[in-house]
Amino acid sequence: MRENEQLRDLEPLLSFFASFVLEIPIVQQIMRWDMTVLRESPWYNEILKQGEANLIIRQLSKRFGNLDPAIASQIRQLSISQLET
Repeated sequence: MRENEQLRDLEPLLSFFASFVLEIPIVQQIMRWDMTVLRESPWYNEILKQGEANLIIRQLSKRFGNLDPAIASQIRQLSISQLET
């Protein structure tokens, strides 16, 4: 897989999905990667961003009541650094 340039880009995604059914150390041993590979993946960053956006939306909803769907949508479009700020 690593020898084929097109397939090489799929390695982080394959590893990510494998971690749902296998223990992380087993996936690391099979794929010979560490968390750095996953953290550099655009998939990881998108999942992280959506998790942070959902947390902010829940906090705002608890404090101010249900948010307008347009505002929630705008929050989901923010970058990770914007969400953290």
